[in-house]
Amino acid sequence: MRKHNYLLALVGVVLLGIPANPQQHIIAEKDNTHPEIEMQATGLGLIAALSAERGNGINEIRWAARREDQVRKYIVEYSIDGINYQAAGEVLAGNGSYLFRHHLIDNNPAIYRIRAEQLNNRFFITPGILLPGANISPVKIYPTVVETRQIYIDSYWPIERVNIYSSGGAQVYARDLNGQRDHISLPLPSLARGMYWMSLHGRGWRTTEKFLVK
Repeated sequence: MRKHNYLLALVGVVLLGIPANPQQHIIAEKDNTHPEIEMQATGLGLIAALSAERGNGINEIRWAARREDQVRKYIVEYSIDGINYQAAGEVLAGNGSYLFRHHLIDNNPAIYRIRAEQLNNRFFITPGILLPGANISPVKIYPTVVETRQIYIDSYWPIERVNIYSSGGAQVYARDLNGQRDHISLPLPSLARGMYWMSLHGRGWRTTEKFLVK
């Protein structure tokens, strides 16, 4: 069984829309769909690491607390549409390292995140992680080798915005999609040959895909 560990230090790379490797990364952004607006993920100071592993009807969610002197409990939340979250269960604070098992018989993509409730009743929400092993990829772009000024997106979740970056990190294209999903035809501007990264934003998530312009 393959296990994905997403250290929160990776968030800074994903915010630029350029992943450290070709794998897909999805994070929760609390309705922030524009990359020029910095993500306000205040839970980063509380949770040091977050990982998720798919089992046979039981998903294992692990995390460690960076500090929890003012934390009352942790609420594990999940989403299967990238928009709406519901509670999977609660864990009282105090151990510093946690394992939560969630019974979920569903092969669709799922995002998990941790909501930390403080003693003063304030909440802090971590970025989310995509549960690995999903039978359905939430977003797919094609062709990945582009020879015309047209690219297509198949999305399981509604997409709010698309941004395209060059391999050097410069933004070369942006378009609001306003919640489109399923099959989307996206006209491209005139782009020089080379590798590009497409950052797709939804309500509470983001993923990055790469493509080559010939």
